[in-house]
Amino acid sequence: MVGLWPAGWAPACAGRLPTATAAPLILSVAVPDALQRAAEAVRGVHAPEAAARTPAHLTLFRHLPGLELRALVSDMRQAMAGEAPTFRVQLPKAWNGRWVAPVGAPGLDALRAELAQRWHGLLAPGDLAHPHLHISLSTGRSAPPALPEGPWRARGLLLWAHQPDERGGPFWTPLVALAFRG
Repeated sequence: MVGLWPAGWAPACAGRLPTATAAPLILSVAVPDALQRAAEAVRGVHAPEAAARTPAHLTLFRHLPGLELRALVSDMRQAMAGEAPTFRVQLPKAWNGRWVAPVGAPGLDALRAELAQRWHGLLAPGDLAHPHLHISLSTGRSAPPALPEGPWRARGLLLWAHQPDERGGPFWTPLVALAFRG
């Protein structure tokens, strides 16, 4: 589903499920276009080195096993049967050497908890964090400005392969986009 991806990040294999990959997978939330644009604008100022390599993103999981792609997508579809969750973006803070904006979202927390339960034994230690919007890959610059708080409604889930490119290209490859039904 091309319409869920941030601008410039459509997958090469739109419309079909890609084959499993050895690369780790990242699961993020497709956020409303206005929030994506605002986050990208802040990212362009506070993380220009990262802006072309990964989009601003609201992360749920960051190190899922790529060889389990089909099972992960099946679980995602089942977990997304309810209404699209809403969320609010909080003030940016330094976390693990990065600028992130925590997200207050009981619905996203519940969705994440359901997927974490389904994927017990597949999750890496970095997958234990609560949902947060990544703004920059380092805290070397001053604190970024606040993003529009919302409330926002999640549009869907995006699954990416993490494949570093030594030539300076994108770190992430778009794989699967699933829209919320409600």
